[in-house]
Amino acid sequence: MKQYLNNYQLRKKGFLKIGKNNKISKSLKTYNFKGNIGSNNRIDEDVVLKGNINLKNNIHLARGCTLSGNLYLIDIQDFVSLSNYVQVFSISDDYKAPALTGGTLNQKERDKFSKSYGGNVKIGKFSIIGPFSIILPNSNIEEFVSVSPYSVIFGRLKKGIYYASSKKKNFMKDHTEIKKIYNKYKKYLKSKK
Repeated sequence: MKQYLNNYQLRKKGFLKIGKNNKISKSLKTYNFKGNIGSNNRIDEDVVLKGNINLKNNIHLARGCTLSGNLYLIDIQDFVSLSNYVQVFSISDDYKAPALTGGTLNQKERDKFSKSYGGNVKIGKFSIIGPFSIILPNSNIEEFVSVSPYSVIFGRLKKGIYYASSKKKNFMKDHTEIKKIYNKYKKYLKSKK
């Protein structure tokens, strides 16, 4: 018995467009999910996908990640890695508001008694997010970004920066070397055809 979902099973889970050579654990959970997935992706055990999600190519979602797209889009570009238990939210309760939490309320009750905020989330090419990090609505993580473990991400993270969650300073990554490696990888793939 195969340990990964086949294309028929992926369609039943809510994937609309499916690339090739994806290794997606049979423990994947989806709720009100509609999304696309490119090629050469890996989704490990206990990952949850909700709402609108677009996954490009060569993405790794490690064990325990949750991507909660709901009304807004979560868009993940090529060669992105979300380490264990990264949580991505495109909508969230407003923690500062004098309101009820919306998780158990129907839409009419949410409109009346709860307050939330939301927006699309984009994660750019060649980015890596450390374990146990949280990505909040309206986040735009540009290309070549690295984020240390246990980080809370909101807003825009600029291209090519390593973001540290502690008092250590952030520093610029040399993404030119990553581009060179990627170009070698593309040549390698072409030579295999």
